[in-house]
Amino acid sequence: MTGANQAAGAVALVLLAATGGASYFALKPTARDLFLQRCEEVVRGTLRSPSTYSRVEASEVQERFATQAEIASVTTSQREAFLDASGDGTDRTFRSAELKVYFLTVDYDAANAYGTPIRGSFTCGQMAYGDMPLRPDAWPILTFE
Repeated sequence: MTGANQAAGAVALVLLAATGGASYFALKPTARDLFLQRCEEVVRGTLRSPSTYSRVEASEVQERFATQAEIASVTTSQREAFLDASGDGTDRTFRSAELKVYFLTVDYDAANAYGTPIRGSFTCGQMAYGDMPLRPDAWPILTFE
């Protein structure tokens, strides 16, 4: 092989790797993508004409501490699940101060019952405990008015 052939082969290999790698990572959804997808499923479930749903904008995922009402709404089985998922299982003390909420807001267009287009906004969230990351596949989606 000549030097020119080796260089051409190396360039082709780099381009193939770059495009193949990029498409692989582009296809793998992030936690935010899954969270947004689950939120949009909830939004569509509230609409008269879900097929007319069109996302206008979605905020980035934000994090805050849970409110007293949210803490009070956590069931015993949810507390146990949070404790199981967050640690080694030896400390079974549920600390409400460690309860947080991930949330995002979706602005959307959809038709109302009369077919008139409307713009709406929907905020949904997911509780997490301690250092747990966003897990849209594992925990229920909450809705906020």
